[in-house]
Amino acid sequence: MNILKKGLPARKELDRLQGEIADARTNVNHLEALPLHIDEVRARIAEQVKYAIHQNTPGNHFSGFNAKEATYAPVWRGRKVTVADFIALQAYLDGEERVVDRIMTRLKADEKFGDLRMEERTAKLGKLRSQIEILEFTEEREIRRLEAQGHDVIRRADAREEVLLKVWSEAETLAEA
Repeated sequence: MNILKKGLPARKELDRLQGEIADARTNVNHLEALPLHIDEVRARIAEQVKYAIHQNTPGNHFSGFNAKEATYAPVWRGRKVTVADFIALQAYLDGEERVVDRIMTRLKADEKFGDLRMEERTAKLGKLRSQIEILEFTEEREIRRLEAQGHDVIRRADAREEVLLKVWSEAETLAEA
C-alpha cells in the first residue's frame, strides 16, 4: 500500500485544495454564527410580540381583577404563565412598540447585534458554498488523478458522498467512451 501522506511533493496540489476547503468552511461557520443586524432583530421581536398578542386575549387577563379588594389574580385557563402571556399583557398595557423598544434597549446594552444584514450574509454564504463545491469537485478529481498514478489517498472524513459519486460516474463515463 502506497499511502500518499500529507506534505509529500506529489500531494502539493491536493494539500492546497484541502486547505482552501477548510478555510472556506471556517468562513461559513463564522458567518452562520454572527448575530443578526439590529434592524432584523427588531423586526423579529416585533413579529414575536404580535404573535404573542394573537395567541392571547389580553383583555381576558383582567377578568381576575377584584376591585373591592384591589387584588389581581389572573385567569390563565389552568396553565402556567408563559413569556408570551406576559408579553401580550405588557403590549396590551403599554402598546406593542413600547414593549419592542424596551426589549431593544436591553439588547443594545448587551451589544448583541451583528454588522451584516441577512441579504449580505446570504450572498456571502452562497458564494462560499459555491466555492466549496467547486473545490471539492477539484479535490476529488485530483485524488482520482493521484490514484491513477498508483498512489493510495485517504479522503477527508467529511468528503461529501454526492461529490464522490458524481466524479466517479464522470470517470466511468469517460472510460466507457
